Amino acid sequence: MKFFTLLLFLFLNFCSFSQTKCPDEIKNFTGICCEFHPNGIISQQKKFKNGLLVGEIKYYDEKGYLINYEYLKDESILNESFSDPIAIEEELQDDIVYTFVEQEAQFPGGTDSMNKFIVNSLKYPRDFAGKVKIYAKFVIEKDGSISGIEILRGLENCIECSEEVIRVLKSMPRWIPGLNNGKKVRSRFQIPFNFNPN
Repeated sequence: MKFFTLLLFLFLNFCSFSQTKCPDEIKNFTGICCEFHPNGIISQQKKFKNGLLVGEIKYYDEKGYLINYEYLKDESILNESFSDPIAIEEELQDDIVYTFVEQEAQFPGGTDSMNKFIVNSLKYPRDFAGKVKIYAKFVIEKDGSISGIEILRGLENCIECSEEVIRVLKSMPRWIPGLNNGKKVRSRFQIPFNFNPN
């Protein structure tokens, strides 16, 4: 649990480590900048475009917990206060995609079943010859569905191969999601697809 609290602390306080302090002269500034408490923890996070405040302002207490949130809508500032920092942590935790988890996400039936599914589902492009290995990265959601598909290493002269990998991934049944502390979490997964008609 301490590990995940640390991750959230880093997530909430990325400004502290990137040192993106708001400049003294805001005019023409575009980007996200921060103000800090005397102890070095972020106190405010603001977003500017050409010197004008846009989007949102986030306020944090001296422990780094989000306590207040203001955002611009139709030139009006809407305000939302948070009295339960733990609830905010849990809400943010829902959005985290973990690269390493205590229990990895798994295709139903395991790796052998996944390989059989891929072999049976993969359709080769017309006039395809040779051997190709394509790596795909994706996210296993907490409900086992697949999202965020990316082709890490494809083949320039075989765009159809990459498209076929995406099609097969989208056709997969729901996975068993990864677990941290016994709770379902979003996790990142990477697998190779071998195109070898022989």
